Amino acid sequence: YGTSVTFASSRDEVKGLEAIRRRLPEIKQLGANVLWMMPLTPPFDEEGGAGYDVLDYKKLWPQLGSPAELKRLVREAHQLGMKVIIDVVLNHSSAHHPYVLDIQKNGRKSPYYDFYQREKIPHVPYADAMNTKVLNGTTFIYYFWDELLNFNFEDERLRDYLLDVVSFWVTEYGIDGYRFD
Repeated sequence: YGTSVTFASSRDEVKGLEAIRRRLPEIKQLGANVLWMMPLTPPFDEEGGAGYDVLDYKKLWPQLGSPAELKRLVREAHQLGMKVIIDVVLNHSSAHHPYVLDIQKNGRKSPYYDFYQREKIPHVPYADAMNTKVLNGTTFIYYFWDELLNFNFEDERLRDYLLDVVSFWVTEYGIDGYRFD
């Protein structure tokens, strides 16, 4: 570990997941036994979000490749004895996520209202960095970027939803593990 590899250079015609898959033997030869990828979900801000501003937790970002390409990449990594992990963003969603939009439309009547943090929590890591954002009369908490609204992990339905998300990537694509953000 500690090795960073950039894929799909300007000389490559193949991009995204397919470019990574084609270079799996090279990655293995470097001594890697785990392929760790950033979020694979489509961001709201394709220029700067890099998948951390999640809009759909179960959708593969088409710009990276197709579901078949991800399955093939994971299968071939496994054949080389490598594990595949992805960043999964479970701390927050985009301010443009459908749940947030539903809350803006329906307020407290939204089934997702309690999915988001509403008040600052003192004496927790980064407490000094907590900020508030008001959207259509509803307060949300965020840390460093006002487009990333914090989830409320006190809500059991939210926890169940997020557990379903991590299960999805394992069962659908064979992902071996996660780095949680």
